[in-house]
Amino acid sequence: MLGIAAFAIAQTQGPDFVLPIDRGPILAVKTTVRGTDQTFGIDTGSFKFLLKPNSPDQIGKRADVQIPFLSPDPSEAIIANFPSHVRGVIGLDHFRTKAIGVDSQSGQAAFWNQGQLSESQVQDWLQQKPDVVDLKDAGDGHYTVNATINGQPITLGLDTDSSITTIDASVAPTQGFQLLGNSNLGGLNRQWQMQIGIADTFGFGGQEMKSVPMGEAPAHSLGAVQGLLGYDLFQGRKAIIDFPAHKLYLGQLATTPTGPEALDAYGIHLAPYLQGHQFIAVAPNSAAEKAGLKSGDEIVSIDDQPLSSENLAITGSTLPIDYSKSGLPKTLKITTKNLAGETKANTLTI
Repeated sequence: MLGIAAFAIAQTQGPDFVLPIDRGPILAVKTTVRGTDQTFGIDTGSFKFLLKPNSPDQIGKRADVQIPFLSPDPSEAIIANFPSHVRGVIGLDHFRTKAIGVDSQSGQAAFWNQGQLSESQVQDWLQQKPDVVDLKDAGDGHYTVNATINGQPITLGLDTDSSITTIDASVAPTQGFQLLGNSNLGGLNRQWQMQIGIADTFGFGGQEMKSVPMGEAPAHSLGAVQGLLGYDLFQGRKAIIDFPAHKLYLGQLATTPTGPEALDAYGIHLAPYLQGHQFIAVAPNSAAEKAGLKSGDEIVSIDDQPLSSENLAITGSTLPIDYSKSGLPKTLKITTKNLAGETKANTLTI
């Protein structure tokens, strides 16, 4: 009887599971299934559980999979191919009664089997007073949030399997949105030929961010929503998505960002890597702007070390240096190329 009581008390103090977050551009966690290490994506923008096949004859069939962090629920998966590094993608059907905590700084995700978290549970995970954002039902089962782009209201679907926050081309602003190039990031099967651009301002969760890279999806391709709130908005902070409470709790951005946010202190925001090109957005009145960098420039090297997708597994971005380990230097040498193809060496100081 003592053991049962102790277990019940433990359930109220913290999450039921805490798992490592994979370093990919989407919310993905590492866990063990039947003694084998696996990585699963968490897709708050779709419903089902998709599982990659072991052989071609399995495609289209269904399988029961016991996923520890979904316990005690049985999990039925549809076996399908999809272009992602993860073993499976788990949709909303398995999270409607739960809450998920994200801590991209420590590289951990938390799972509560029951949502409607208390204020003390929220404070315990975030370790600070959060911004509270209301989640709404889009009418088709998805969850949405309100935001602004260049001061104009926009409704975004919550999608942690999207690597970048995206707007529908039909609501893209006519001014204050700079297009950089095309990408095949769009959709679970990459069926969208997305554009990558930079918005002058993006307001969300009580904060207004300047010079924000985002995607632009083909017009009217996002259903009931005008855009998608991607996993990039969870990077560099702690957050909790409490589905039955219809609440998104956002912690403040970390003072020592990592991965794509590592150069934020200089006013440099990395856009998604486009076919060998690392374009940037430059925040106004920042060290980068004062040094002459402009949104739409491409970073060629940092301290004479080239940027490359090969760095992703080490630094979490195309950056050649993991500043979370080495510390951010006060002075940085950055070689850039502008839209006219002109290369320039820049010295940035913070």
